[in-house]
Amino acid sequence: MSNTGQEKFVPFGNNVVILPLDDVANDDGGLIIPDAVKKMLRRAIVLSAGPGTKDLPMEAVDGDTIYYQPHVNDVPFKQGDDEVVLLHQTRLLGKFLSI
Repeated sequence: MSNTGQEKFVPFGNNVVILPLDDVANDDGGLIIPDAVKKMLRRAIVLSAGPGTKDLPMEAVDGDTIYYQPHVNDVPFKQGDDEVVLLHQTRLLGKFLSI
């Protein structure tokens, strides 16, 4: 096993680790988010998704760009140089698909 000094947190069950992105004013699809909604929505990239459970399969996969609602119960932590967040997949509002 190679030890590069880097660690990746792998969540259990229906939890995901996300990397919040800075700007939600516009997304890559051209969607414009009103000012009143910006505080309630954040865009992020899924860094690591748990396997899901029998009752609630995981809908997000590593690399998805998603919207989520920030909450006081978010669990932020450092992963490498990044400030990431651990949360339950039910807090994810949706993901972007290529069409």
